Amino acid sequence: MTGAALVLPGRHVGGAALARAVREFGVSVVAGVPTVFLDFVAAFRADPRPFPSLKSVVIGGAACPPSLARALREEVGVGKVNHVYGMTGEKEKKEKSFFFPTQQPLSTFFNLLLPSL
Repeated sequence: MTGAALVLPGRHVGGAALARAVREFGVSVVAGVPTVFLDFVAAFRADPRPFPSLKSVVIGGAACPPSLARALREEVGVGKVNHVYGMTGEKEKKEKSFFFPTQQPLSTFFNLLLPSL
């Protein structure tokens, strides 16, 4: 049997609240916009205790600065930083550049996150 818990932030979506939720509930995948993750990295820098459960982040809604993806990987220790933002244009171009930095198509992403589907 498999399953997962869904942790919703409610009104508290800042970096410090997100860091507390990841530590308290053992969150393994977090999705959000770049501004939330910029605040999350700042909260980590203020309190650099590791997040052993956090394996992957999904960033969408706006372009992700390369420096943010690098900070999440190198400073925070996130294994996979998935960027799911892209302009709606040529299908081939979108599929090739849809994910940052792995450049995987959407179907591969869902197979990674939801292997039982």
